[in-house]
Amino acid sequence: MIHYFTDEKPSGVEKLSGSESTFTLRYRGNELKFTSGAGVFSHGEADRQSMLLIGNIPLAADESFLDLGCGYGLIGITLAKVTGCKVTMSDITEKAVKFAERNAAQNGVKARIVKSDGFENIAEAFNKIALNPPVHAGKEVCYRLYAEAALHLNADGKFYIVIADKHGAQSHIKKLNEFFDVVKITARKDGVNVIECDKTKGGQI
Repeated sequence: MIHYFTDEKPSGVEKLSGSESTFTLRYRGNELKFTSGAGVFSHGEADRQSMLLIGNIPLAADESFLDLGCGYGLIGITLAKVTGCKVTMSDITEKAVKFAERNAAQNGVKARIVKSDGFENIAEAFNKIALNPPVHAGKEVCYRLYAEAALHLNADGKFYIVIADKHGAQSHIKKLNEFFDVVKITARKDGVNVIECDKTKGGQI
C-alpha cells in the first residue's frame, strides 16, 4: 500500500505533482499561507487533528521543537510563527520536505528541514516533539517512532501525539507507557485526543 509515510512513488505521480493549492490560516493574530500538493497529507486544508495538536503544545521562544512527519509544515511553521521557538521539521518524502521549505520561506519562518525516516538523519535532542502519527502505515511504524522520540528528548522534554479513538487511541496509550513514565490525555474533542508524554524511561541520546 502507498501512503503518505512512504517515499515510494505511485504510478501517475508526475501528473499529480502539478496539482497544488494554497490556503490561508488565521491563528492567534497571525495570518499564514500554506501551499501543498496531491500526495501530501492533508493537502489543501488545515486538518482538525493537527489544529487540535497545535493548540495544546505549550512552547517558549527559547525551546527547541521537532515537527516529526511534518508534511507541508502546518504544525511546525504555525507554532514557530506564534511562539518564536527554534523549529526543526522532518519528513520521509522529498515532496513534503520541498513544500515545507517553501511554506517556511513564504511565512518568514526560519527552520531546519530534514528528509528523514524517523530519526535516521536527526541526532540531537529536543525540548518538545510532536507527531500526528501515520496510523494508516500501521502500528509498527507508529510504535517505532514513539520509541525513537523517547530517546531524542531533553531531560525535561515532552512528546505529543494526536490520535482519534477510532484509530485505537487506547492501544497507542498503552504502548507509550512502555517508553514514558507519564502519559496523559491533555485535550479531547469529538473523539480526538492530544496525548502528552514525559519522563522517558530509556534515557537520552
